[in-house]
Amino acid sequence: MRKLITECDRGTDRFIVLPWAFPPLPVGSITPEGWLRGELRAMAAGLAGHEHDFYPYVRDSKWLGGGTDYSVLNEALPYWFNGLVPLAYVLNDARLKEQVHRVALTVLSRQGEDGWIGPEVPGSDRNLWGRTPFLLGLTQLAEANATGWHQDVVHSTVKYFRLVHKMLKNGGEGYTQCRWNPVHCSWGQVRVHDTILIIQWLLEHAELDWRDDVILWEVMDLLYSMSKFKWEDWYNDERYEKVIGNPTTENPLFPYLHGVNVGQGKSCHCYPTQGTLTECKVNRSQICRCDPSFHSPRLSHQHNLQRC
Repeated sequence: MRKLITECDRGTDRFIVLPWAFPPLPVGSITPEGWLRGELRAMAAGLAGHEHDFYPYVRDSKWLGGGTDYSVLNEALPYWFNGLVPLAYVLNDARLKEQVHRVALTVLSRQGEDGWIGPEVPGSDRNLWGRTPFLLGLTQLAEANATGWHQDVVHSTVKYFRLVHKMLKNGGEGYTQCRWNPVHCSWGQVRVHDTILIIQWLLEHAELDWRDDVILWEVMDLLYSMSKFKWEDWYNDERYEKVIGNPTTENPLFPYLHGVNVGQGKSCHCYPTQGTLTECKVNRSQICRCDPSFHSPRLSHQHNLQRC
């Protein structure tokens, strides 16, 4: 958890990310022992460690040039990848490392000239959300194996966010504007803090051209400001519904009711944003300003923010 979030360098008018109060440890820097190691070995030897061998959503994924996925969100392989990277490196498992390396190489080799990552077609059919869990996996890979992967991961991820910047400027293409079911377009908004985490990782771990630096800060701003599903809007006495009459996707509030979204929403107030690029404002804010006591009393404390 960061004690201080951002400051404005008065000499350059450039935002910087302040250090963590307690920096997260890089993937693979801790070796599990005892019961935990046994559980992780069971995962590696069981279903999770063998999905690449037989599971169509992974083995024959559209991300890899195949023809299989369970929805237009194209999120199946990214979820697998984001979980298998830390499993492979925490256990130092050569077989699993080979799997994630092969998938990462394939996906990055297929990245579009404009920066798009993944199988969706150009134009308004694109959806940003499915890229986020895959990029989270890439950042973990770059931490665990910096010599082999850091440069390629940074290059491809920055290239992707340049495109995201253009899409957001184009009326929220793939983020707030989708041609098909609007519920699909909501996932990236209600889980926006995951995408912001990737951007903050880049700001902390990459040597960026100043133009890319500016783009990344603005993308954070746009992602949050354009989201129609902010957790602080939901977790308040006026709007929060203690009894849900219609828990289906036909309910416009469904993104707040979806079980996975609720779980991710519990952590959203821990992800900060810088506020604005246009001026050095005194007022800084967290990415989610909701009262977390609605869903977790243990997270009910607030944190001091560095002010400009």
